[in-house]
Amino acid sequence: MNALEKLQAVQISADNQISEADRRFCKAHQSAYKEAKDMLSELKYIWEDALNRQHQLLEPYETSRYTLDKYISVPNFSVRDIEQRLENIHRVFINNLVDHFNSVYKVSLDSQEITDTLLPQKPKSDCFSPNTEAVDEYEKMMRSMTVEHKDVLDQIFIQLGGRTFLERALDEIKEACHKAAWCTYSGKAEYELKNDAVRFTYGCQFSDLFEKWELTDSMKKILRGLAYFESEILGYYPAAIENLLGYSRLEDPHVEFTSYTKLHSLRMFKNGRVDVKFKNKNYADQFASEYLGLVC
Repeated sequence: MNALEKLQAVQISADNQISEADRRFCKAHQSAYKEAKDMLSELKYIWEDALNRQHQLLEPYETSRYTLDKYISVPNFSVRDIEQRLENIHRVFINNLVDHFNSVYKVSLDSQEITDTLLPQKPKSDCFSPNTEAVDEYEKMMRSMTVEHKDVLDQIFIQLGGRTFLERALDEIKEACHKAAWCTYSGKAEYELKNDAVRFTYGCQFSDLFEKWELTDSMKKILRGLAYFESEILGYYPAAIENLLGYSRLEDPHVEFTSYTKLHSLRMFKNGRVDVKFKNKNYADQFASEYLGLVC
């Protein structure tokens, strides 16, 4: 599918692939963003007028321009501050929308990529080549332009690549598990199947000082995959798994997953090995195949 076909597909589907709650959220932020732009522009005009009036009153008696604002100046507030906010407000709007979808659907959409696509690129400028005219034109453009939420949604759906939010989130979980379970240098798996268990070569650490255990970051990524494998609910971690994902060290190297349907237990060893046992061999095979991958 070429770029034009992707855009056409987005135009057809972007509006009807978000929930009503998402749509209300986007429209509310669109309204707040536009109103903020209008109010900031009005504030800039009012502040410039107030400064001009102060200057007119005091110029016959003041020799320094820094003393002309002595009655009206506000710390860390100026016309330029207002202008900079008008120039940066589009990024805030885009980030808020992307953060919403990332939070609700547990995905990792790239807001910077969307910003780079929808906003003009700032001209290169430095002390040796200030490029003043081009920078001024860019700043004026940024202060006058408006981003539409539908344009942000278009870019979000392009990043989804034809997948639903759930499919994207599940793909990200599986990709994280696969990456954590393989050595990128050797191309070898850091796990092996043993009947109804998956044995990870390294996934925990034991503290001789505290005599407690903790999982590695890589193992926690796999544990998040195990949580979805068990519950099939995004962002939900059953009690025992939630405890393993916490920051506190663990006293017991053996954790039973009571009342679970697919998972049986997790055991840590002092050599760093972690064994995850399933209710049966089929579940172990399924998790290894779908989440860890059988090839690098």
